[in-house]
Amino acid sequence: MYQGPYSFGPVQWSDFISVHDTLSETANNGFITKLKFINNRDVSFDGTIKYSIADRNSKELYTQAKQVKLEPQKGYKFEVAFNNYVPVNENIFKVGYQITENNSAASVRSERLYLADKQLKIEVAGEPKPVVENKIKDLFTSIPFQNQQQHGYLGSRMTRNLEERLLKIDEPRTLDGYLQQPGHHPWAGEHIGKYLETACNVWKYTGDKRLKTQMDRMMYELVNSQLQDGYLGTYIPAEYWTSWDVWSHKYNLYGLLAYYKSTGYKPALDACKRMGDLLCTTFGNKQGQRDLILAGTHLGMAATSVLDPMVELYKYTGEKKYLDFCYYILDAWEQHNGPKIISALLATGKVTKVGNGKAYEMLSNFVGLTNLYRVTGNEKLLKPMLIAWKDIVTNRLYISGTTSSHEYFQEDAILPAGSNDNMGEGCVTTTWIQFNQQLLAITGDLKFLEQIEKSVYNHLLGAENPETGCVSYYTPLMDQKPYTCYITCCQSSVPRGIAMVPYFTFGNIKNVPTVMMYEPASYKE
Repeated sequence: MYQGPYSFGPVQWSDFISVHDTLSETANNGFITKLKFINNRDVSFDGTIKYSIADRNSKELYTQAKQVKLEPQKGYKFEVAFNNYVPVNENIFKVGYQITENNSAASVRSERLYLADKQLKIEVAGEPKPVVENKIKDLFTSIPFQNQQQHGYLGSRMTRNLEERLLKIDEPRTLDGYLQQPGHHPWAGEHIGKYLETACNVWKYTGDKRLKTQMDRMMYELVNSQLQDGYLGTYIPAEYWTSWDVWSHKYNLYGLLAYYKSTGYKPALDACKRMGDLLCTTFGNKQGQRDLILAGTHLGMAATSVLDPMVELYKYTGEKKYLDFCYYILDAWEQHNGPKIISALLATGKVTKVGNGKAYEMLSNFVGLTNLYRVTGNEKLLKPMLIAWKDIVTNRLYISGTTSSHEYFQEDAILPAGSNDNMGEGCVTTTWIQFNQQLLAITGDLKFLEQIEKSVYNHLLGAENPETGCVSYYTPLMDQKPYTCYITCCQSSVPRGIAMVPYFTFGNIKNVPTVMMYEPASYKE
C-alpha cells in the first residue's frame, strides 16, 4: 500500500464532483475527448472548461472552451464532448483541460500524452556496438538471438510468453504514470522498462511484426513523456526521488538501452543520456547533491541498483561521468547509512549480513557490480561477488534453483517451502539467473550454467502459466501455484527471465562452440 507522502488542501468543488475523461480514436488518426461529471452531493456547480491540444514542445495547436452545469442532485451526470481533432503533421500530443468554478478561483488541471498513430513504425538502423569494450574478455559468448530457433519445450514456452503475456500486455496501466502523472500507482513505474527489455529480446528471437509495432508504440510514448530536465518517472514534483523513483529510472534505462541496442534508434539512447545526466547531477557527495541511499528503500539497495544500467550507459556512450557515478554508488554502499555490500561480504561471507537481507534488491546490485568488473577489470570487485554466489548456493538455494522466503535471504539452511512461506519471489529467480549470466560470461565456468539451467527448468518456467500468461508472484514447492494476471513486479520480471533464455542455449566457451541446453533447435553462425 502506498504510504505517502500525502498533502491536503482546502475543500473545494473537486472534492464532491468527480471527473472522468476518455479519448476515443476516429478516422485518419483523429480523436475525440469527452469529460463526464458526476455530482456526489446535493450541491450545484457551474464551471468553465478550457480544453487544449499542444505538440510535444507545448506549442498550442487547438483550444476550445465549454460550460458545465450540474444540478444540486446527488448522482446527477453531465457529459461534454469536444470537437474531433485530426492531426496534420504531428503524431503525439499533449491533451489537457482546466476546469474552473465560475464563482471562485478553484480549478483543476489535467494533461496527458496521447499518441494518435497507433501503428507507428520505427525503422531499424542496425545493432550498434559498444563505444567502450570490456577490459575482461568474455570466456562465454552466446549466439545471437536471431540466429537460433528452439523447436522443443523451451521453444514452446517462449512462444507462449509472446502470445499470452507480451501481446496481451495492459498497455494503458503499464504507461499511465508516464502519460498522466502519477498514474494508478506511483510504484508502477518499473513495468514499462521491464516490458521493453523483454519485448526487445523476444522480437530479436522471433522477428514478430505484431510485437515490433507494439514495442515501437510503447517506447515512443515513454520517450516523449520525458521532461526537459531528463526526469522520466511517475511522481509529481513535490515527491521526486522518494520511495521507488530512482528504481523506475533504472528500469527505464534498461528498457530504452535494450531498444537502442536492438534497433539503433538514437532517440532512445538520447533519453537514457538525459536520465543519466540528471542522476549524475542530482546525486553525489558534492555540496547541494542528494544522498542516493536516502532515495530508495532497503538501506538504499533499491536506488543503488541503478548501477547496472549506468554501467551499460557508460559502455554505449563512453562518457566518463557515468563511470564516475558508478564508483559513487560503491562509495555510497559503505556510508554509515549504506548497506555495506562489499565490506560485509568480505568480513562475514554471508549475504544475510548485507543491508537488510532483501534478496531482489541485493542481487540487482550484484549484477551491477559484476558488470562493472567486466568493463573496468578491477579485481577487487569480483571477489565479494564470488563469495556471495558461494554463500547462496551452499546455504540459501532451494532445490528448484531459486532463493528467498518472504522476499529475504534466510539464515543458513532455513528453506521454508509451504504455500504461506512466500518462497521463490519471481523477481529473485530472474535476477539470480542474471547474476549467474554475468559470472558465466566472465569465467566460462559451467557451474554457473548449471545454476541457470536448474532455475530455468524448475522454477522460472513454473512461475508462468503457459495457457494464460499469468504469473505466480511466489511459487511454492507445495500446494497450488497462486497465478494472477494483474501487474506487479514479478508479473513483469518472470516474462523478462523467460525472454533471456536464448542467451544460454548455444554459444562459445573459450572459443569452443558449445550446446548449453539440450533441446531440439536450429543454429547458424
